[in-house]
Amino acid sequence: MKLIGKRLKYILENSSLNSNLKVDHYGREAVLAGYTIGLKVKHSKGFVISSFAFDDYILESGLAGKITKILSTVRPLIKESARDASEQITNLIFSSEIPETLLKEYEQVVGRLFSSLENVALKIRISHVMPEYVVPNDNFELFFLSSVNSFATSLKRSISEIFSTEAIELRVNSYYKGVITSAFLVQLVQKPEISGRVFFESRNSIAIEAYYGITKPDNFVDTYRYDVSLNKIVERNVYPQVFMDIFNGVDEKGRIKKSTVEVSKEWQSSQKLVDRFQTEIFSSFLEIHKKLHKPICLDFLVCSGEIFIDKIEVMSSYDNKVQEVDTYVMSQLKMDEQSTTTVKDQKDQKDQNDQKEKEPSISELVEEINAVVKGQKGQLELSEVGVDIPRKESLEIFLDIDDDEVPHNVAYRRSYSEVSELEVKDRIFETDLYLELSRLTASRISALRIFVGSLVDGTELILSHGVLPEEVSDVAEKTNLIDKFALHIFTASKSVKKCVYIISDMGESEFNLLGRDAVYSTGEERLLRVPESLEFEASVIKRSRNVYNVRNISICIPSVRSIKSISEIKRALYSKGIRRSSNLEIFAEISYPSVIFQLQQINSELVDGIVLNLNKMYAFYYNRPKPDREDLDKFADMINDISKLMFDKSIKCFILGSDIDVELVELIDISKLEAIVFANIPNDGLLERIWQKGRKVK
Repeated sequence: MKLIGKRLKYILENSSLNSNLKVDHYGREAVLAGYTIGLKVKHSKGFVISSFAFDDYILESGLAGKITKILSTVRPLIKESARDASEQITNLIFSSEIPETLLKEYEQVVGRLFSSLENVALKIRISHVMPEYVVPNDNFELFFLSSVNSFATSLKRSISEIFSTEAIELRVNSYYKGVITSAFLVQLVQKPEISGRVFFESRNSIAIEAYYGITKPDNFVDTYRYDVSLNKIVERNVYPQVFMDIFNGVDEKGRIKKSTVEVSKEWQSSQKLVDRFQTEIFSSFLEIHKKLHKPICLDFLVCSGEIFIDKIEVMSSYDNKVQEVDTYVMSQLKMDEQSTTTVKDQKDQKDQNDQKEKEPSISELVEEINAVVKGQKGQLELSEVGVDIPRKESLEIFLDIDDDEVPHNVAYRRSYSEVSELEVKDRIFETDLYLELSRLTASRISALRIFVGSLVDGTELILSHGVLPEEVSDVAEKTNLIDKFALHIFTASKSVKKCVYIISDMGESEFNLLGRDAVYSTGEERLLRVPESLEFEASVIKRSRNVYNVRNISICIPSVRSIKSISEIKRALYSKGIRRSSNLEIFAEISYPSVIFQLQQINSELVDGIVLNLNKMYAFYYNRPKPDREDLDKFADMINDISKLMFDKSIKCFILGSDIDVELVELIDISKLEAIVFANIPNDGLLERIWQKGRKVK
């Protein structure tokens, strides 16, 4: 592989890909490709277009100011505004000219890489400089080498992916304030006889999947397993394959055309990879893993008896039954470039997922919260075309939030200024305050900066999407739905210390809202008897952690009917890969009277905390939506008894309700509560009273 120069005015910089490339310059995919240098198994032939070239194209073509102006019109959570912006920016990109300098460099590079330009196809894919969660698309564009114009068109398509509706939405909704830039990896499109993937099944087991052609067939894939501790191949499973798809060119829309042909009879029942190929692939895989010190997977191709690595991914863990990219690798790779610490130190830092994370100081917390608001108003300043602009200043896009969307809660602001002078373990109030974010509105996201935590109810997510997850059979549709839920959690958890996710609790009324008869299992029975529902939400949690790097989430078992059911659902969660740990706490939602009388049986071995759903509790006790004055004293006494019991057992106690008001706050002992969770944004008077009462307790 070769490099296009650091900027458009430079010609070829190196004759080969350097394994010490910087992610900021050449992107994650190109950096990973550098780890194949010196291996017997090579990376597919190609070159890299640097992020400097992208920045220069945006500036020299006069697009920077126009794009900034269009992006400033996009509002959080309003998809229509992101869609309109995407269409406008895409039109701008396709009406602009790729700089002549870049096109000339392209011709020079392909002239050195390829002896013939006939029937040679290349593919362009994004090499991520920005984190993947803000440019999620992993598509690639195809073109033939015979035309420079086809290269320019395909490059424009790839650039427009950075400004797709989905990418713009992700950046706006997650308040991304970094540089908008990218590198691009251009590779030869191979015509393989055999394709496959190699990955870790566990720390001591590596698996290869191999098949004939370019399309993975159902049930005809060979598997080979390598035992790391024994240092040998321990298992081979061969499945006959009669037909395969082969590469048959590129269509007018830049997509692969393929044909289905019959495999030669003498090869139909043979193992796809001969022993020599298996050994070479396992050996190269282990060499790259040794350099990266991270779990990986590789896509490989066998073409005319040679093995090529087509793609390298860094995975979230060594258990990769579900293949998901760990987006945290972006920051880790940058650390590898800049840090002087040892590899072991970096690995230890990554492995701290099972340890309690260090809580920020009060000054750091205040700075972070203030930055969410103060840092979002900004104006892009660009030098005149032709002036060398530092890349950090070239495309820094800031969100523009109106002042009237930001609530002015005096109690919080006053408490920040006073508490910053005290040592109170980063607590602003005597108890933490959470906001429910099952609905992501602009006002709630703006208000989130002044809360310690957030809460997301899975039931509300299901109702808002109008579909029962267990009824979705299409794999792509279900994957998309899982990602939407995970992205919701990411947004709700981004600027808070803790986020609680309550697993869905579908009852008769919820099924009616979805237009279903209540013939389904409901409540905890649904979680245990309809495993697809719990498996879906377990996948949501795993995706939020592995893909969006959400490490401050706790899970709440909904509306438990008995202490025994907590253990049963915990076992079910464990079977789905969700295990309780120091940074993945498990809570139980308490609402049924039968459970309240069993609370003496709860201990810290069973759960980390409980959530008292006051609305549900009151409905079950008094059959009314809101406590009357004569009932309020008894209700508050019950809350105090429960919170004291949990406090003595070192179990966290949350209260959640839509009708938490000053009257109730006056009657409860907030010093025994871990948190108060508001279903709606509380008014200043209520916040002031909670704060004042907490001060008196101290």
